[in-house]
Amino acid sequence: MLNIYRLINTSEDRKRLLQIKQNAVLEHQEREMKRAKATKDMNVRGEKYGLEQVMELENVSREKIRLEKEHASKQAISEFVNAFNQSSQKENELQNEITEARRFAKQYITETINEENNMELNKNIQQCLAFVEKPINLPVRTSSTIEVKFTPRVFPTPERESTKQAEDEWLNKQAEYRRKLLDRVVPGDLSRNELDPIWLRKKGDSLFQAGDYEAAVIAYTEAITQNPKLHSAYSNRAACHLQLRNYFKALEDSSMVLDLCVPPVAQNLKSRVRAHIRRGAAFCNLQLYKEGLIEYRAAQKLQPDDDTIRKDIENLEKFVNQE
Repeated sequence: MLNIYRLINTSEDRKRLLQIKQNAVLEHQEREMKRAKATKDMNVRGEKYGLEQVMELENVSREKIRLEKEHASKQAISEFVNAFNQSSQKENELQNEITEARRFAKQYITETINEENNMELNKNIQQCLAFVEKPINLPVRTSSTIEVKFTPRVFPTPERESTKQAEDEWLNKQAEYRRKLLDRVVPGDLSRNELDPIWLRKKGDSLFQAGDYEAAVIAYTEAITQNPKLHSAYSNRAACHLQLRNYFKALEDSSMVLDLCVPPVAQNLKSRVRAHIRRGAAFCNLQLYKEGLIEYRAAQKLQPDDDTIRKDIENLEKFVNQE
């Protein structure tokens, strides 16, 4: 019986110890949860306090800036008012001096006149008095023009010291490239004044036929420099620009051909036809098909028997109608 009682007591002690352990674990967990919550609340309050301090500093800075602006505005207004008052005061002083001078002159002349003076003298004096009493208008302030001269610049962007070296290198490379093209066009040491524009145009034609369109443009440009009214050089250069996809330049050169072919005669008929065709091609490449159709029709009016122009017009009309 005694052994059984001890076993029972031992089992109850274990249960009680297990219950105490579980209660201790629960209490520990609860304390940890409370401590974590308190720490979280403290962090939130700290962040809120820091945010309030930052906002307060921003408000103080904003108020300081506002006061500085207000002070600067008041100071500027005060300076303007003072300057205006000084100007008004000087003007009033000048007007007072003029009035005083008039009064003194009138008084002086009146006192020096005798009734026995002749009529001619009285007449002169009256004229002097009338001149003195005439109001004196102050001269209007003269206006002037300020001339601003800008430094010439190749690039459309503002000049910066950090990119100046790269820009200079690019310009030097372009100049060297143009010199090489010019050497391909005009070999030798001939001066430009000794060059023949017709020879240069023919040189450009040979380069165009060889497919060297850039060098051909240089040749035609040199020919135009020697003879600005050589419309065939403009026309051929427009063809080069079409090959190089410089459509706006092709439009410019073709328009120049039409301007130079005045009056319109049989001798320049082919040049005018080619100018309209090249203008039409440039417009079509710029997706301005209606304008291109107008140019082709103008070419057809000049040369109605040309089947190529007629076919191009038919194709363009179909394309425009589809749109």
